Amino acid sequence: MIFYQEHNSKANYNYNAVIYNNCEWRLHFHKNPELVYVTDGELEVQIDSATYLLHANEFALILPNQIHSHHTPSSSLCWIGVFSEDYVTEFAEAIRGKMRKNPVFTCDGEVFSFLSSYLLTDKIPDFYFLKAALTIVCGTYLKDTELVPRSDSDSDLAHQIIRIVEHDFQQNLTLKGIAEALGYEYHYLSRVFSRLFQTNFKAFLNEYRFAHAQHLLVTSDKSLTEIAFECGFGSVRNFNRVYREFSGKSPTAR
Repeated sequence: MIFYQEHNSKANYNYNAVIYNNCEWRLHFHKNPELVYVTDGELEVQIDSATYLLHANEFALILPNQIHSHHTPSSSLCWIGVFSEDYVTEFAEAIRGKMRKNPVFTCDGEVFSFLSSYLLTDKIPDFYFLKAALTIVCGTYLKDTELVPRSDSDSDLAHQIIRIVEHDFQQNLTLKGIAEALGYEYHYLSRVFSRLFQTNFKAFLNEYRFAHAQHLLVTSDKSLTEIAFECGFGSVRNFNRVYREFSGKSPTAR
């Protein structure tokens, strides 16, 4: 089942970085780009429908809303940083609707030395050093490579569904309504959805709403009733049921 990371989808120079031993993340997506660097061992990264095996000293850049996962076949030590496009606005515009054929690349010499000092740590660098480091990474991603259009495959259909959920999750949203909006026959889209997301639409929508509710519980002073309706649950009772289903506790125990 694919899940949406609300905390990795914020703008206004949002940034976080974590160093993982034996990284494991199931399929997920978020609005912000994600940079992966393998320090030691090997890391298997699935991006949309392709899988890449990263070795020590290799980077991969995952673009906004690309569905991805991480798996360690044996052992790995890796750094993963997620950053909003505010840091790299020119790059974000240049890459819109495009992608590298292969998202895996390396940085050598003085470039890597700079990144080691100012980016590849679990500490938040000074703003200008961070912006410079991310710009260097994105410039390396674009260097000496061919850009291709983002795929019109099943993963593109998944992104279309995600964008509708992202925009309309507060409403009474149904897969049948999405099928009509996208011009697909409902039963066909239902089969494709199950294959892509490995769950049913109701569970997917509830998990998206749950992630948004979690964020509001932490970052706002809104009441449970306000959050329940703002996230599209329709009632506090339904909100409590779904929240307990995903977290194992009630929202009052935040």
